[in-house]
Amino acid sequence: TPHRRQIKELLLRQHRPEKRCLPGATTPWTPQTKAETRLVQELSRLSGYPAAQIHPSHHLELDLGIDSLMKMELLLLLETLSPQKGAATALPVEQLLQKVHTVQDLLALLHPSPDPKPRSRSPEKQAFDAFQYLTTRNSLFYQCATRLFHFLLRHTYQHYFRLQCRGLEHLPSTRPYIIAANHTSHLDSGAIITALGKEARHLYILGARDYFFNHPWKGWFFNTFLHVLPFDRHENFLQGVRVSKEALSQGHSLLIYPEGTRSITGALQPFKRGLGFLACEARVPIVPAYIHGSYEALPKGAVFPKRRKITVTFGPPVSIDAFCARRGKMPNHLLYQEVIENVRRRIEELRDHHLRAE
Repeated sequence: TPHRRQIKELLLRQHRPEKRCLPGATTPWTPQTKAETRLVQELSRLSGYPAAQIHPSHHLELDLGIDSLMKMELLLLLETLSPQKGAATALPVEQLLQKVHTVQDLLALLHPSPDPKPRSRSPEKQAFDAFQYLTTRNSLFYQCATRLFHFLLRHTYQHYFRLQCRGLEHLPSTRPYIIAANHTSHLDSGAIITALGKEARHLYILGARDYFFNHPWKGWFFNTFLHVLPFDRHENFLQGVRVSKEALSQGHSLLIYPEGTRSITGALQPFKRGLGFLACEARVPIVPAYIHGSYEALPKGAVFPKRRKITVTFGPPVSIDAFCARRGKMPNHLLYQEVIENVRRRIEELRDHHLRAE
């Protein structure tokens, strides 16, 4: 409607402050290479300031208003612009985020100097590689063990929790997708796996690295039997994006909880923009899902599950193509916010429809 367009234009003007002048640009400076020009253009697009005003001395957060998610976009761009592909982001992302504070820091990453003596990483840092959890295990023991586990899981959900599933016809059959579901219980992932049936063989679940992979045996169990992939919620976000994109490119689908953690009340929590960022990067549809009953069966903090009926409802997929077509025409963080608000509304509609039907 015209009223909504006016509001959107007002918000865009607020995020693109053309009348303000950036501080600190006392020394004239112009980009020297095409890569530097492309980087400055991206900084201009993200910050809303004219490219001519951006100077190497400007602070990314204090001067340009670049938040952590925008920094991730810039690091992904640096990977493609650097003459040595991947060299710009060879360090762990948590170290990069600690190093990158100014435009000059980004320019330094764009032209990394050769290091004849690369710094050795601690055994713990060397040992953990999220990509290793994408490896397919074809041994007879693995196949027998996973089949037995999934049989027990299916039997538990169908008979103890009386699982019901609706909307399976909405799942895309010709391409990978992201399932975005509400999260109130440790029972949620098992409910989705059981609801998908044989399709669950092609599903990976994004799980918090600091919770599911804080011990080797724990990471092995959840990756082997539930296909959980480590996703760092606090520091190594970029590696999680890479692993997720690689899983999707291999034809697997992903289960993501956009709230980031379990709700302690059972109500929907605010969604993280990372879902919109990942969906736009991978260009795959998002299938909204609503899980009912898992909170009553096993809320956060409980140890033993109660016998409660669990229902999983899938909604029509949210196409990401229209959002991707608008990248670069508006601040990306606003675009990602639109994506998650759209998905959240779909999940709320599934919830309301379920509650009315009961």
